[in-house]
Amino acid sequence: AFRKIEEKAGDLTRWLDQFNKLQPLDPAGEPIPNTPTNPSLLTRFNLAGTLFSSTTLINTASFLTGLLETIVLLFFLLAVGDRFLETLVGALPGQTDKDEAVAIVNDVQRNISRYLLTVTMINCCLGLLVAATMLWLRMPNPVLWGVVAGVLNFMPYFGPLTGVTVLVMAGLLSFPSSVGQALLPAAVYLGLHAIESNLITPAILGRRLTLNPLIIFLALMFWTWLWGIPGALLSVPLLMVFKILCNHTKPLAPVGEFISG
Repeated sequence: AFRKIEEKAGDLTRWLDQFNKLQPLDPAGEPIPNTPTNPSLLTRFNLAGTLFSSTTLINTASFLTGLLETIVLLFFLLAVGDRFLETLVGALPGQTDKDEAVAIVNDVQRNISRYLLTVTMINCCLGLLVAATMLWLRMPNPVLWGVVAGVLNFMPYFGPLTGVTVLVMAGLLSFPSSVGQALLPAAVYLGLHAIESNLITPAILGRRLTLNPLIIFLALMFWTWLWGIPGALLSVPLLMVFKILCNHTKPLAPVGEFISG
């Protein structure tokens, strides 16, 4: 695939090189003598070298390190189990505070579980639809594109944008003779995502689990900056936890209502 992209970009590179080497002309249309041509500003397009440069390898190592840290943190959280809740409840002074803490934890567990289960089922259905559509459009590896679409849909905004970009590149490689046919897979995927995100998911999740799109985007940027890809995947669940805490705390109730949009 890299070689094909380099070949396609090579034609444009050679044309720009020729254009850059043109000599200026005088009013009569003759080349001005003793005028050096502009040096070539473009080098050979090397996509593979760009993608696998030292900077990219460093970023990949950083991502793998963050993923390992996330797995270890998840292991310790699961190992602690209910002891953390018991310690928290035991540290609270009054029985009312203890009951409120238990109610908050139960509400968080119930809503987050419902959200993750619902979103997982929706993304699996979206992945099946994308795979079937890619098979119908004669795209190579349709199952792969279905899995990619389902996984990327866990990441708001950035995930679908990445999916569209990758499908555009794959379409141009798979159907080099027709631009319309090459862009059709990405357009169909974008249409399916628009229907899912604007109609299906809000109708299934309901008002209680609805979040303000602006707050989701801000939370996504913050957690992506803090934890990278794992932070992007956890941004919405963490925002929902904060919303539930606000709903159970009277001074923060307006903040919870604002997050709900």
